[in-house]
Amino acid sequence: MRSEVARLRGPAGDRVSDGARLALAAVLVPAVVLGVVVMLLLWPVGPVGDGSAAGGVRGDAVVGAQVLSVSARACSAEDLGAAPVTPGAADGSCVDALVRVTSGPDAGREVTVVVPLEVYRAGIEPGSAARVGAVDDGYVWVDVDRSAPLAALAAVFALLVVAVGRFRGLAALAGLALAYVTVLEFVLPSLLLGGNPAAVALSAAVVIMTVVLYAAHGFSAKTSVALLGTVVGLVVSTALAGWATRSLHLTGLSSEESLSVSGLTGAPDLSGIVLCGIVVAGLGVLNDVTVTQASAVWEVRASAPALGRRALFASGMRVGRDHLNSTVYTIAFAYAGAALPTLLLVTVSGVPFTDLLRSVEVAEEVARTCVGAIGLVLAVPVTTAVAAAVAATTRPPVAQAPATSTTGGPDPAGTGDVPAP
Repeated sequence: MRSEVARLRGPAGDRVSDGARLALAAVLVPAVVLGVVVMLLLWPVGPVGDGSAAGGVRGDAVVGAQVLSVSARACSAEDLGAAPVTPGAADGSCVDALVRVTSGPDAGREVTVVVPLEVYRAGIEPGSAARVGAVDDGYVWVDVDRSAPLAALAAVFALLVVAVGRFRGLAALAGLALAYVTVLEFVLPSLLLGGNPAAVALSAAVVIMTVVLYAAHGFSAKTSVALLGTVVGLVVSTALAGWATRSLHLTGLSSEESLSVSGLTGAPDLSGIVLCGIVVAGLGVLNDVTVTQASAVWEVRASAPALGRRALFASGMRVGRDHLNSTVYTIAFAYAGAALPTLLLVTVSGVPFTDLLRSVEVAEEVARTCVGAIGLVLAVPVTTAVAAAVAATTRPPVAQAPATSTTGGPDPAGTGDVPAP
């Protein structure tokens, strides 16, 4: 039985040397502790806003509603001058919706609100769920309520992750939830209160990746190597993002949402949000590449225990180059897809291609792509090199001597320890 257990463990069950573990801990522990300390020092204290949403509707005044009927009519002068209503002035038609408030102090009350024409054209029917906001003595349209379909998608996603990943999948979901909480409770409030963008982005990213990686992949030398490569990539990405936002004058005011944030907060420059956005956007793909590289080196070591550091590094880099090439395309296409409405708007305006590239809308996407790709490219060889150095120190399991028979010769049946009847 002992020899069978040793065979099943094989090279994959090798233990990394104590020296390699100590070296990893000597680098990672201070980095993670520093990230936690910086987060605590920059933790936001105090209100970050008055709770107002765009158009003067407070967030706590938004309630649920159900659409009872929808009708189009000619816009009046009052409609055209009202806010935050955005009627279809282009063709002179406005849309009224009779809704029943379903939550809040006025639950059950029926009111009429003006619906933006683009919402009506997209399709809104009686029975649809909506969100309305209390203004003075009435209500205004806020948005469609997408809670039910979003909850269904999230439930399917979570069930599939747990079904396939089991406990690790559940741990990954917990890490993901913690990551979003960190962004909402630390990153965004800290930026709004004037925290240093680079310090906020880097500290949050290091803490998030530490929790996510160990939760999803367990505590092991392989995971620690992936985390080390991720931290290196994050440091490079943060430095480049800071330089890009300054040199390209990315103020973060290129979209309607950014202008609304600037108006509500009084901040004339949102470049810190751009910097943090660039860093956070690269977390997922950076994590993917570093974990893959560490796993590739460990698998090569398991298949060929005699390989040294150089051979392990060369084998790992062959995998890394293929993965890197495809990942760069992934980054570029993901950003292009997210910016497609902006690109379409700039394109139909007749702006020359050279001017298009220099526009702030495109410059932000180019900066995101290049910064993310550079951090990714540098993280691949670093992770592979560290993984090769650590994996090369693994100690193979002690081979078990073959069992012998009572006559002194080999006992293939393994019954040497069984006394004769």
